[in-house]
Amino acid sequence: ADHHQCAVLLALLVLWRVCPADLEHARSVGGALQAQAELAAGAGLTVGLLVYANVARVPDSAASENGVPTVDLAPGAHGATCTAPEGSDPTRVLVVGDSAMMQIAQALSDWCSANPGQILVFSDAHLGCGTTRGGEKRYEEGDGSAGEVCATWAEPADPAAVAGDVVSWVTAVEMWRPDVVVSTPSVWDSIDRRVDSLGDEWLKPGDEPYDRYLRSEYGEALDVLSARGATVAWIVMPRINRTSPYNNPERADRINEIVNPLVEALPRHALIDFPGFLGPTGGPRDVEFRDDGVHIRADHLQVVADWLAPQLVRAGRDPAAGPP
Repeated sequence: ADHHQCAVLLALLVLWRVCPADLEHARSVGGALQAQAELAAGAGLTVGLLVYANVARVPDSAASENGVPTVDLAPGAHGATCTAPEGSDPTRVLVVGDSAMMQIAQALSDWCSANPGQILVFSDAHLGCGTTRGGEKRYEEGDGSAGEVCATWAEPADPAAVAGDVVSWVTAVEMWRPDVVVSTPSVWDSIDRRVDSLGDEWLKPGDEPYDRYLRSEYGEALDVLSARGATVAWIVMPRINRTSPYNNPERADRINEIVNPLVEALPRHALIDFPGFLGPTGGPRDVEFRDDGVHIRADHLQVVADWLAPQLVRAGRDPAAGPP
């Protein structure tokens, strides 16, 4: 297996492959990273989870997935293993979402490698996956399915599959027991959508039926992500810097108006002001960091991680603490 795909799951009847490059990490932090989740699958199994930080789902080729081109990850994105030195108490971070969150997961993993003992990272982020499930999407490249792989975040799954290519936030939370879960609204939820339960019309944020659907889907997702007491660190959605009938700024604003209060209603939460970090949409700093209007440039990912990671550590220990 490639280094970036490796994770180890040890259970009574479950054995994952161990990457030789990560054996030293497994030895050094085995006890500290034992997940305490009891996974109900007929009989309860107590699993031992040894996951190194570089587990963001990194594409092996330039092929697209779910209609989305692969994302530009940081230099050295297949790089060094993150370790937790003996005696350290790292904040356990779970990252979920779409390709933008895949970038964040990798950047945090590399930050972890440079700052051992501060955080450990597990990613269940996936290319092309928003939070709203089912139906069809319509954007610049045409109509298409919203993607079956993206619709399973609330469904329990085999833990080994979650470390591979299955999206199951509920399982990731159970087996990783994060201190902090970090995510953001997806641009895939801001484009035109047609959802079976809402009828045959194409809808968008700002249309009342779709607004209700957004509120329901994100509300359920936040319940899943916070179910084990984790602080939800929510990255406020910046406006998309693209000229498109499917990506006008008002759509991002409307999603924030719907979702941010849901986050603020959680007992443990932190709102991360990413729009404030980027500055005005289309301004020099925004263009410098997001040259495609959505994703962070690979050579700027570590700047974002340097800004974000300390906020996640603080949120895990004191969710009332705001940004620096």
